[in-house]
Amino acid sequence: MEQGRSRLRMDDEPGAWKDATLAEWDGEIAGVSIGYGLDENVRDIVAPHPVIKPLLDLQVMVIGSRFIDSLGVYRHHRGKGIGRALLAHEIDKANGRQVSLITESHNDTALALYAANGFAEKARLQAVPLFEDSKRHEWVLLARNMT
Repeated sequence: MEQGRSRLRMDDEPGAWKDATLAEWDGEIAGVSIGYGLDENVRDIVAPHPVIKPLLDLQVMVIGSRFIDSLGVYRHHRGKGIGRALLAHEIDKANGRQVSLITESHNDTALALYAANGFAEKARLQAVPLFEDSKRHEWVLLARNMT
């Protein structure tokens, strides 16, 4: 959590505060999306932990796309169309480029949202568990072409 907070505070790194979009509902933060253009520099990133390696390997497959790093809605605000609106915002910001993202294979809600909005699976890689008792899953790379 603290690493993510530090990253958001930076000004010039992908995934920093300038790349975040907040959604509000009745005066409270209801959700967020973080998206940016993936460039060739992703090839040079060394995974700081084995857990990150498959995510970087998938990102390399979609260099040139607008990458949605994060999209989430607080549980008590789900079902209100906030996730759909954040996703539409990220697609709009792509300006005609491909849009891509990575999600967990067991996240059926997210997979359904993305499929309903024109995303298709491009690849899967086995996730490296962070802890011994972590839920086993695959990382799923999804992309939406803007043709």
